[in-house]
Amino acid sequence: MGNQPCCGQPNESSTEIAGHQVTAEELEKSNTDTPTYTDQVETTQAKTEIEDRVAVPRPPPPEGWSSVPVPVQQPAKAPPATTAPIQQPVPAPPAMTDGAGGVVITRVTNPVQQPAKAPPATTAPIQQPVPAPPAMTDGAGGVVITFETKKKEQKNILFKKRPLGLGLSKSLPLVVNNVLEGKHAKELGVEEGWVMTMIKGAKLPDTFKDAKQTLAEATEVLPMTG
Repeated sequence: MGNQPCCGQPNESSTEIAGHQVTAEELEKSNTDTPTYTDQVETTQAKTEIEDRVAVPRPPPPEGWSSVPVPVQQPAKAPPATTAPIQQPVPAPPAMTDGAGGVVITRVTNPVQQPAKAPPATTAPIQQPVPAPPAMTDGAGGVVITFETKKKEQKNILFKKRPLGLGLSKSLPLVVNNVLEGKHAKELGVEEGWVMTMIKGAKLPDTFKDAKQTLAEATEVLPMTG
């Protein structure tokens, strides 16, 4: 009789499900044909992805409206943040302490301001004073006549008598061109080439005529000698 079950006993390769004997081949076929929960989930996800890919047609815009796409406004970029420069702290001076632990206080004194040096005093050249002729105008005292020598020196000569014994030029300036021998001018040391500049301390007039008249009026008071 071979491998057939005897007396209604179940075969070792069969399984009893809900009171029925099911062979291993039938059970494997049933498991293959029946979809599992995992297969159903994967099928649903794939269907959803396909639907998302299908372009859904948009309804036409209302009458009078135009389907102009609205440009997307790009958000403005914020300016880069600027940071203030970091101020480096100024280190405090180290505390100075003496040997006993006390604080040493340093007294700061203002530097002594050196007085500005005054510029050297400039002195004006000293003018050599011209000696004023003595006031002698009467006949007893004489008349002072001033001459400029060839060395540009001023000489005051006191004439006390007439004639003077001088020969003068015929134009200004009054230049002594002759000194007579044995006369008063020779005795007083008058030399040729001297220029008469003043009479009795006053400058000679600007014209030759006036100068000769001034000389004559000043000397006419002198006593006449031979």
